[in-house]
Amino acid sequence: MKTPAFFLLPLALMAATGTPDPNTVAAMARQAPAEFAADAMIRLASTAKLDPRTRVKLLTEAFQRAAGAQHPYKLHGSITQSGSSGAYLERAYRQDLDTMSLRLRAIQQMLPLDSAKASKLFLSIARPTLPPVRCEEIVVYDVDRYYDALGAIAKIGHRNVAKVLKDRIGGITSPAQIAPVARLLAQVGLKDSDLQAFTGTFASSLRRVAGDDHSFTYYAPATGPAILSLVDELKRRNLPPLPLAEAYRLYLVHHLAGDRCADGNLIYNGPPTVNLFTGGMVEVLGSNAATFFADRIMMPPLKRLTEQENTPKSVEGVADGVHACGDSDCQQLTDFSLDLALGPDGIPLIQSQRDTDAWRAALKTTLTALEAWQPEKGQADNVFRNKTWIYNNLYGMSIGPSRELVERSWLAYLKQSRATVSGRAQWLLPVSSLIGRSALDPSDTKLAELLRQQDDPVIALYLQIEALAPRGPGKILPML
Repeated sequence: MKTPAFFLLPLALMAATGTPDPNTVAAMARQAPAEFAADAMIRLASTAKLDPRTRVKLLTEAFQRAAGAQHPYKLHGSITQSGSSGAYLERAYRQDLDTMSLRLRAIQQMLPLDSAKASKLFLSIARPTLPPVRCEEIVVYDVDRYYDALGAIAKIGHRNVAKVLKDRIGGITSPAQIAPVARLLAQVGLKDSDLQAFTGTFASSLRRVAGDDHSFTYYAPATGPAILSLVDELKRRNLPPLPLAEAYRLYLVHHLAGDRCADGNLIYNGPPTVNLFTGGMVEVLGSNAATFFADRIMMPPLKRLTEQENTPKSVEGVADGVHACGDSDCQQLTDFSLDLALGPDGIPLIQSQRDTDAWRAALKTTLTALEAWQPEKGQADNVFRNKTWIYNNLYGMSIGPSRELVERSWLAYLKQSRATVSGRAQWLLPVSSLIGRSALDPSDTKLAELLRQQDDPVIALYLQIEALAPRGPGKILPML
């Protein structure tokens, strides 16, 4: 489909003036899919070139547009080993393009501009209700930001903190909610009577949460310490911590002795720590939930979990997408890219070895095969993730004119694949990373020129947003 001239005019104006016009960019954003529109408006509102009233208006519009995002809540890849779909999804969802994240980003930015309106918008957001995650799913939910914002709104905009928290603390349905709620209650500054009442409500919900092993395992390193912080706060105030500790023990038994997924050993949510003497991995605080409970939380008359309470009822079910390249085309292309990266001895090729006619010919052969690879029915997203992974590797190892070949091929593929990839956040990730690479390396003038030549309206929009509201390395590097 030919790109409307409406989208191409701003690029011509940018080339002429060097700086995009915020009003024109806002108009472009309004024509984009919901999460792209909201994201662009939030970034546009961050620029100091706009007056506060205009920024609040843009943020309000972004809040409203966010309702049309594909995902209601933020997701994490629970299994993120290299090459897995979880590793790709983790980076894609880090862009915060779900409804909840977009709305909270808008509210967070609005708070110093109009705290009353920001509070009103936040209070219009429904309490998170998270469905259980099946063993076959490679993602888990993340609502930390919601509860962080709830605490901030309660402190900043309201004298009666308890009134704000009412109806927003109970009704927990997922292990993803336990740690942020426990931290919130420990830190928000409730009166003693309110803290005791809310902790009671929290404990009642905690007793009923069960049946989501991936989320339980993923959040175990954070959940134990968060419960401990709330127990310590109750003790500090001479309030009874036993009901909470008892509820947490029951929560552990429900999960540890229930139906568990067979790939739990692949789930890790914490910093890698190595034993300097053995070279092995050191268990992260809280990852062994039963041991952490016994050592740090348990109090009379509670007992350690028995062997029976710590033994799964069943262990079955694994996440889809744990292993990359399940078909012959992907395996062949992976082999091609490895041959471009490594010598016959398995040692990485140095730059001079990647600057030869033979290497460039092999790169062209790989790109031709990559461009010809078409997904079978129902495999568009999986092929897109694997193609992106291979393009990313080819980009990193190529130099000079070879890199330009990769860039041209990659951008052409991104334009043609936008209509076939179901996950908009997944599609935007390589687009955003290429724009980010260009911003981090101004010397790569070819990439900047190729990006400006693109007639895809979303690429054009994000290119101009980057010029108006540039991201720092801390935002760009995690996506590469």
